[in-house]
Amino acid sequence: MENQGKKIVFMRPSPHNAAGGELCEGQGGAARASSGMGRVATFAAFLAILLAVFFFFALQQQVSSVIAELKTHSSGMKTQVSEMNKRVQGLEEKIPVIDAVSAMAHRTVLRSMLKDVEQRMVFLAKEAETEEQSAKLHQARELVSQVQADLKE
Repeated sequence: MENQGKKIVFMRPSPHNAAGGELCEGQGGAARASSGMGRVATFAAFLAILLAVFFFFALQQQVSSVIAELKTHSSGMKTQVSEMNKRVQGLEEKIPVIDAVSAMAHRTVLRSMLKDVEQRMVFLAKEAETEEQSAKLHQARELVSQVQADLKE
């Protein structure tokens, strides 16, 4: 412990010096400095690991919350999809009824048009110039009446 506060001086061999050595000071301080740098490097590595762990858990927390939110939305979407499927089934059940109503409406329109044609033929038969024309118009009216009766069935 006698060396406290004193500089340490020793000779280091050097090819440039003919005396065979070079005077170096503070090698003991360099050893202490490298030991201090090792501590700083260790502390920096420890901080880096600590930050990595912190960021890992923070990221895991975020991912967990996103997963939970996705599960919530997916269950809501499943409910909406099932409701839409029920609606579509209801509409598919109504399609044959709509087709039947459409066919009935078509027949009603045709019967109405045939009735109109029949009434015109009656009028034309009354206004015909000859009996022959009147008889032909009555025959045509009978044919239209038969078609109209077929549409009622």
